[in-house]
Amino acid sequence: MSEAIRIPPMIRWGRSLLDVSPQNAFIVRFGVVVTLAIWIGKAPGLVDNSPTWILITSLMLLEPTSGGSMMKGLLRAAGTIFGAFTAIGLFGLYSQDPPLLMAGLLAVQVVAAYGYTGPRFKYAWFVWAFTTAIVLGGAMTSGEAVETVAFQRASAVGIGILIVFIVDSLFWPARSEPRLRELMAGRSRQLGEVLREIVSGATSTDEADSASPALSSQTMAPQLALLGELQAEIGVSRTRTACLMRLVFLLEAIASRTRSLRAMMSTRGESEPGDPALMAPRSVLANDMANAMAEVGDALLDARSPEIDIEALDQALLDLQGGWNPDSASERRRESVASWFADLRDLIGVLRMIEEAFSSGGSMKPAEASAAARDSGRWRPDAFRAKVALRTGLAVIAALLAPLVLGWPLNTMVAPLAFMMAALNRGAVVQTLSALAIAVAFGWLIADLVIVFVTPVIDQAPLALALAFALAISLAYVPRLFPKLALLPTMGGLVAILSIFGGPGASTSVEGSYNTVCYIALGSGMGWLFSQIMWPATASSLFRNRVAQQLAEGLVALERNRTDAESGRRGRAAALIHHYIEQSTQLAALHGQARLEPVEGSLDEGRRTQILALVAEMTDAILADRTGALDVLQQRNPDALRPVMDAIEASEEAFRSNLQRAVDAMRGQPLADQRDLVAAHRLVEERLDEWRQHPMTLPLPDEDGTHGALVEIDSRRRLIERQIEIDRWMEEWV
Repeated sequence: MSEAIRIPPMIRWGRSLLDVSPQNAFIVRFGVVVTLAIWIGKAPGLVDNSPTWILITSLMLLEPTSGGSMMKGLLRAAGTIFGAFTAIGLFGLYSQDPPLLMAGLLAVQVVAAYGYTGPRFKYAWFVWAFTTAIVLGGAMTSGEAVETVAFQRASAVGIGILIVFIVDSLFWPARSEPRLRELMAGRSRQLGEVLREIVSGATSTDEADSASPALSSQTMAPQLALLGELQAEIGVSRTRTACLMRLVFLLEAIASRTRSLRAMMSTRGESEPGDPALMAPRSVLANDMANAMAEVGDALLDARSPEIDIEALDQALLDLQGGWNPDSASERRRESVASWFADLRDLIGVLRMIEEAFSSGGSMKPAEASAAARDSGRWRPDAFRAKVALRTGLAVIAALLAPLVLGWPLNTMVAPLAFMMAALNRGAVVQTLSALAIAVAFGWLIADLVIVFVTPVIDQAPLALALAFALAISLAYVPRLFPKLALLPTMGGLVAILSIFGGPGASTSVEGSYNTVCYIALGSGMGWLFSQIMWPATASSLFRNRVAQQLAEGLVALERNRTDAESGRRGRAAALIHHYIEQSTQLAALHGQARLEPVEGSLDEGRRTQILALVAEMTDAILADRTGALDVLQQRNPDALRPVMDAIEASEEAFRSNLQRAVDAMRGQPLADQRDLVAAHRLVEERLDEWRQHPMTLPLPDEDGTHGALVEIDSRRRLIERQIEIDRWMEEWV
């Protein structure tokens, strides 16, 4: 039937025209949004004051995905409304006392900058800050009532937001979830192929290194950005978003175990089962793992639950373990192979967790995470964020006063630029200033060329709007070829499009674009100056603080696991995952910025990459931590378990001490003495060997509690081994 009914060629051609790539769809949306913003802004009687803010809002809001545009729109609306009311309040109280008015504006900028440097609602804080400054500046210079200026400003922003929402919904809307699922599916398949090669032993060490999956810092950042956009999309439940967030982390947990397995292959003769008789079961296990990861990828693309044969994976691992003869190996080799098997067992456990996450998305409800986060401790102000907030507020006030000192007319455009620059660290300022300079210079050149050669020979409409559309899509297309010019559509468009179409009519000279460039240079330069002279911070130093915060949160989670046992464990795990992902988003950005900073050579790119992997593995081990089973067995036969329990207690004490030492080191505090965790860990293994030699002192393996005790011991062993790796890294770094 499908072959008998043929689609006419014209319809097929029309469908091909409508089927555009996400990149081209964004370019078209950007052109339509800019054209509508110009046309509506020039409509008589709609917005009497500052219609350019319709265009500015449209330039700043549109994102490649609908979720990103919607989230920025909602945050901009909230920040604009709050800023308008704040400006009305300040002007009403202190309009007759300029020093107090400036002090109030400074306080607003400081509070907003403190919120801007935090993990949530950054754009809303930013909009609140510069909206307050813009409305106050407009009220002081225009002579109109502050309420009128605030209403007109909010109206213009609201119209710009509405334009973006409508165009984003009609012209190939790009939802975040399909793109996120596609990235996760690709990641899953990549990990599956690497696992197939590593577990089967079919590659050499060099080949295994080249096949190693990218680190979390390189793969999680785009997925985390899409998760943030997904939270703002209409029709997407919070439960599903939280479930996808958990899957992102679990895939990176698979990556951490893969890196661990690959590292063991660097000492192939010591740590890998080399018996030729084991090649067949190893090949079976490798294929089963690769098929399981491929099934996860297919399930992500099809939005369904995967069908993973966990029992087959368990059996393949048992066959591999059963075929290896530990009696014929040295003690060191036995320990290495035991770790190899333990990592494989943990990896299969994560696959089981992935299957559960698909089937029961409600296991990660945000309400549980929020409750656990509230219980973790009271809010405490961050000293460094407070310093950055103060310098940002001073930079904004200085940028607003600088035009008056220079004899220029007051232009509140300098406020958001000074705010944005002053709140950044050194590495981010360098990157932003470089990209900003290129975008502004390019936009200035385009504006001058169009004003001089094009606008004199073109009518206002409709050819002027066609020119605006062509100019907008050109600015949006360049970043597709040169990703580092991502600021070009916004800042380049601000200089070029605003200079040509922002006034009451088309410009006839280059003075408009020249003035715009001068104010952009003044605002960004003032922000850069304050970022350099007042509490300057590098990306590396902030990177250390974020890592310390992650490790400290993991230490708190471990303590609560010990005291609360299984009570509230799900909520604590949810809170830890949310915390880890929030911090990892910023760590990935800081890791990229620090590449431009030779200031802190002791924390070079290799060391930062290593600690990112170690923290991911430690967080994953903390999530697998369980307590209680050993206590049950100890009550049945305390004398038999006393040596094991004493050794475990000593190793845990050394573990917590060394983890706290790592936190202190990342925060720049003096280092305490290091506990010998390796010796404590070795003692635990010796006591466990003695325990295994006397099985009659304990219940049979199939009785209640014994299996749970072994699982608990495995999870604690994983914690200790990850901390040993951190200790080794600390010795090299410090």
